[in-house]
Amino acid sequence: MAKTKREIREKLNLIDIVYEVIDARMPRSSKIVDIDELVKGKPRILIMTKYDLCDKKETDKFISDYESEGYHVVPVDLISGENVTKIVQLSLDLLKEENEKRKTKGLKPRNVRALILGAPNV
Repeated sequence: MAKTKREIREKLNLIDIVYEVIDARMPRSSKIVDIDELVKGKPRILIMTKYDLCDKKETDKFISDYESEGYHVVPVDLISGENVTKIVQLSLDLLKEENEKRKTKGLKPRNVRALILGAPNV
């Protein structure tokens, strides 16, 4: 993990957005705690996988908690692929301001450059 963190620090200026993947069945314990400090200042989307396998009532409480902390949360059903397109749309929305700045400078909009991170098997 130390090598990964070092590489993230080295390449952080190349990253536009961070996708943090956690397991919807255990949303607190599957989150990597010290990542918040490492990617501070970058737009982030918290992707909760395996939403089809969890207790939706309880997980929705965690989603509300994370959203109140400022996260953009997208629960994803991996079997049906529900909400996968929402991740793409939310990414474009979060980077819209940056691309508008590029456009005013006469540059083309840039494709999303994302860092995807999470614990194994989430």
